[in-house]
Amino acid sequence: MALTALAIADENHALTVYRQAVSDYNNLQSLSPANLRQYAPYQFAATQIRFAKTGQNVSVFTMFSKKLKSLSVWLAQQFNAGVGNSKLPIWFSGEWASDHRHATSQGHAQAKGFGYTPQIERDEDRGFIAMNFFSPQGRFRNGKGVLIHGDANSQYKGYHVDYLLDLDREWKLKSNKIEVISYQGDPSQSFGNDYPVIESWIAQNNISFTVNNYFRETQYKKIIKEKNKNKNINELNEKVYVLPYYTSHFGHFVGDILGSILYYLLKFNKEKRKLLIICPSDNWKNFFLDNFKEQIYLISPKEILENRYFFNDAVVLPRMSTFQNLQLSRNYFLSQNLNKNFCKKIFLTTERSDRISNIDELIKKLSDLDFKIINPTDYNIIDLCNYIKNSEILICEKASIMNNLLLARDKKFYLLSSEEEKNLNHKFFIGAGIYKTFIFNLINEIYCPKDPENQNDKPYKNRIKVDINKLKNILEEKK
Repeated sequence: MALTALAIADENHALTVYRQAVSDYNNLQSLSPANLRQYAPYQFAATQIRFAKTGQNVSVFTMFSKKLKSLSVWLAQQFNAGVGNSKLPIWFSGEWASDHRHATSQGHAQAKGFGYTPQIERDEDRGFIAMNFFSPQGRFRNGKGVLIHGDANSQYKGYHVDYLLDLDREWKLKSNKIEVISYQGDPSQSFGNDYPVIESWIAQNNISFTVNNYFRETQYKKIIKEKNKNKNINELNEKVYVLPYYTSHFGHFVGDILGSILYYLLKFNKEKRKLLIICPSDNWKNFFLDNFKEQIYLISPKEILENRYFFNDAVVLPRMSTFQNLQLSRNYFLSQNLNKNFCKKIFLTTERSDRISNIDELIKKLSDLDFKIINPTDYNIIDLCNYIKNSEILICEKASIMNNLLLARDKKFYLLSSEEEKNLNHKFFIGAGIYKTFIFNLINEIYCPKDPENQNDKPYKNRIKVDINKLKNILEEKK
């Protein structure tokens, strides 16, 4: 009523929505029990409950309102505050109908957003909230389907994803001989000589698999070039599980691989077969050794780059979407006892001047303001997650270092960003920008100009110069 009084929501429009819901409900009453079980809202509710134990559930408030679009974000935050520290593996997301800002779909569907029409534009002017559930289902569509399709209110079309793996089903997995083919990436992203940035692909029956077409040709050429190199061959009889794809680039390791590694280690924790892991740093190697030593088969990026590896008894596991991978990672780390190492204010930084040109000046100023300066490479993984989760005020550089926050941050934070990187094309969004959207509603972006000197024009790697006075004023307002 208050919204109607303020002329923000339209009463007639609300009545139209209500009447349609009543009509749908009345139609429901005439359904037989068998047909009722096929009714979309019934299936949504049933699968939401059933799969609560899998950690895949996402409840999404979609706001159709230009004037109140942030209300969906606020609603999600209120629900997350209630369940975020509980044992319920449910995550709430707030989205805008024509501008999806969460990684609920990898690929073209999210980049295009909702199917925008003049009708939706009129609906947004009036104001309407829809609630959708994203969760896997138990039955299969054409033998492969993993998600129900349907809409709780037939007046509005839902936004559906159909690439989630059903993690509750029993899998029939067969072993085979596979080859691991690896090539080197950007040397500037390496963690020392033992940790070059690599991409590794599993070839089974001389076929490898990728998740989108944008980089397929480039990846294919690199794979062929690498296969033609004269490398030492290591043929191993160790029984292993393998992922279809690996990388030691930290940002992509967290965004595309880590969650599936954690899930598979927990799923197969009683199996004798080990999971092949390639880590991006000593910190991550130590994390896996501390927690899963008997379940892992470790090969360093340096070793896998210098040699060709063949496994005679390998099971290739499914590759998960970015969304499912990140959700599994967050479920794992936020379920840990992260109540130590509290520090009120922290600045997460690589301390690299090629990222922030005036980084030394910035570190000095923030240190004077009692910020703890944290370079993630100096901390073990659990300690780092403790600092990230528990700090009251957190400032972070942009780019891959921000992916640390994907694991354990559930409160607002400041991100030092480049405004010129806001609208990069679809290809680059899929390649890296999608990670940031996963926690978009937690980010307070502070846009900084590009430094004209020694500029890096690669996507999401603009070298910025921080306006320290502007940052100080923002922090003063926070008090």
